[in-house]
Amino acid sequence: MAVNLSTDLKPYRSNLDYLTDQLKLLDTRINLFLLRNNRKLDTDIKNFYRGLVLSDKEFGEIMAAKNLSSDYAKEINKLENDLFLLEVFIQRRVVLIQEEGQEIAINKVFNKFKLSNFEQQCILIALAVELDRKYEKIFSYLQNDVEEKNPTVGLVLELLCSKKEEQIENRIFFERDSSLMKYFFAPVDEKNSPSLLSQPLRLNGDMVNFLLGRNISAEVIPAQNPLLSNQDLVEKITAILTKQQDIILFLTGKHGTGKKLIIKHIAHKRKKNICLVDFRELNFSGEEYIKEILSVCGRRWSEKK
Repeated sequence: MAVNLSTDLKPYRSNLDYLTDQLKLLDTRINLFLLRNNRKLDTDIKNFYRGLVLSDKEFGEIMAAKNLSSDYAKEINKLENDLFLLEVFIQRRVVLIQEEGQEIAINKVFNKFKLSNFEQQCILIALAVELDRKYEKIFSYLQNDVEEKNPTVGLVLELLCSKKEEQIENRIFFERDSSLMKYFFAPVDEKNSPSLLSQPLRLNGDMVNFLLGRNISAEVIPAQNPLLSNQDLVEKITAILTKQQDIILFLTGKHGTGKKLIIKHIAHKRKKNICLVDFRELNFSGEEYIKEILSVCGRRWSEKK
C-alpha cells in the first residue's frame, strides 16, 4: 500500500475504515513472512492448492506474488519500509479522531483492557477470519494444514516477530492466565494441541461482537435503597465480607424468599454495583463451564464500566 503521510491523513470515521487499513497491514506482514522464508508461489504449490484451499487469483491479489523479485533482500527492505509507513499512518489517523474527542469501537476495547500494541495485533490477526473468509484459506496455506483455518500461536509470532528471540519473549502473552487467553480467545483443547505454538487462536463469539462495536446486552443493577426486611441477615453477611475479602456467598431458598433483594442490600451497604446472571438462560452445563461464564461476565462488566 502506497501511503502519503502528508496528504492522505484523515481521522477514522468508522470501525470498518480502521479495519480496512489493518487488513492491508496484515497483507503486508504475510508478504514479508513469505519473503523472509524464501518462499514463492511456484507452479507446483499453486497446482497443489488450486480449488482446495486458495485460487490462483485470490492468492495472487493478496500476496502480490506474481511480481516478486529474485533479489529477496531488496524486496524485504521495501516491505519493511511499507510496513513501518502503514503502521505510522494508522496510528496518526487514530490520534486525529482522538483529538476530536471521539474513539472507534475497537480501540475502546483495546483501551479498556489496557492492551499493548503486540496484543492488539494478535487480536486483529485472529479477527481477520471474521471479516473475510479468504484469510481462512491463507492461514491454512501458511500453516500447511487445510483443516486449520484460524492462525496458530506459532504463526502469529512469526508474523509479528522477525527474530526468534522476540518470538520466545512474546510467548508470555499466550499463557493461560494472560489477558488474551482469559478474555479474548476461546479455550483450547490441549489434547489436540500438544504444544503452545500449535494452539489455534479463535476469538470468542461474544468478544467478536464487542470488538466490532455491536451492542451486547448486559444488565447492570444500580445499588438499591435498603429495606427493613432481612436487615439482620444483611448486617451479618456485611460483617463477614468486611473481615474477609475473597469469599463466595451461596444463598439457597425457595423462589420469592428475597435472596436477590438481600444481595442488593449488601451491595448498597458496601457501595458496590452488582451484575446478575441467570444461568437458566445460558446454554452451558457442568462445572467446567463456570470459568468461561465468569469470563464472559467480566467482559460485559468491563463494557459497562
